[in-house]
Amino acid sequence: GEDALLTIEVIDRAGNVAAVTVELTVEATTIEQEAPPLTDLSWGAFSIYGDPETLTWISLEGKGTREVMLGNALDGFYDRITLSYRIQDGEDRTGLYWYTRNGKGNQRPLWTVPGEPDSIMSCYLQRGGTYGIARDKTPPVLWISKRSGKLFFDLRDSETGIDDSTVRCTVDGRTAIPEYEYEEDGGEIWMPENPGIGAHLIVFHAANRAGIEKT
Repeated sequence: GEDALLTIEVIDRAGNVAAVTVELTVEATTIEQEAPPLTDLSWGAFSIYGDPETLTWISLEGKGTREVMLGNALDGFYDRITLSYRIQDGEDRTGLYWYTRNGKGNQRPLWTVPGEPDSIMSCYLQRGGTYGIARDKTPPVLWISKRSGKLFFDLRDSETGIDDSTVRCTVDGRTAIPEYEYEEDGGEIWMPENPGIGAHLIVFHAANRAGIEKT
C-alpha cells in the first residue's frame, strides 16, 4: 500500500476555515482514463470557476433561464468550485437565493457567498447536480411570548430558512441576546435581568437566507 493524506475543510459563511488532516494507507491502483475535452464553463448568466484540473471533468448544461446542471448528481468534485450568476440588466436582486434539487425534484436552499458585488451572486459546490436561482418574497414569521418571567421567541421561514447571523433584539432600548436554536425554531431572549411586570418595548430583527427582513 501507499501512504496518503486526506484533508477535510469546512468553511463557514464568514469565510473562516477549519481543517483536519488524516494519514491513510491505501492500495495503489492504476486507472487509465482520458479526461473529457474541456467544455464551455459558462451558460447564459451562469459561470463556474475553480481548480483547472477539477473543471476539466465538469460539464455545464442549461435547464432553464435560471437553472443549470453540473455533471451528475452523484459526482463528487476533486476540489470546491464556485458557481456564479450574473444579475441581469434591470433585474431586482432582492430575495434571490441559490438552490439545489434533490432526488425528488424539490428545492433545497444554499448559502450565498458573502461580500460579493451587487452585480453577481455565487455559491460553493462540492458535487454535481441541478442548481438554480429562485426568489423568496416572504419574510420570516415571528412570535414572542413570556413564560415564567422570561421572554421567548419563535422564528420560522419555510422557504429559505433563517440566517441566524441577522437575529438581533432590544428590550426597552437595552441590547438583549436572542439565543436562536435551529432545532427549536427559536429560543430564549436572554437579559441580565428578567423583565418586570408591565408593558415593555421589544424590537426584534431577523432575515432569511434570501435577505428578506422581519422587524
